[in-house]
Amino acid sequence: MREFSQDAVGKHVVDVHGVDVGRISSIEDGYARLSPETGVASRMEAALSPPDVDGPAVAPEQVEEVTDEYVRVDVDLGE
Repeated sequence: MREFSQDAVGKHVVDVHGVDVGRISSIEDGYARLSPETGVASRMEAALSPPDVDGPAVAPEQVEEVTDEYVRVDVDLGE
């Protein structure tokens, strides 16, 4: 994926196992900002968020697949 578009806002984000980790709440500075699912925020921030971004976010290079319903990222949250 080259960059996020506003079409991604509202989509679910899932990890490599299909576990729902949150929704894309906005696109800022090329990153998809997330509203995390309850209970996974700290694990998600540690596993996903680029070092130069505060809070849960996904960089375009972490995206494996985009469908009409979700964005799958290359991360294993170890559920």
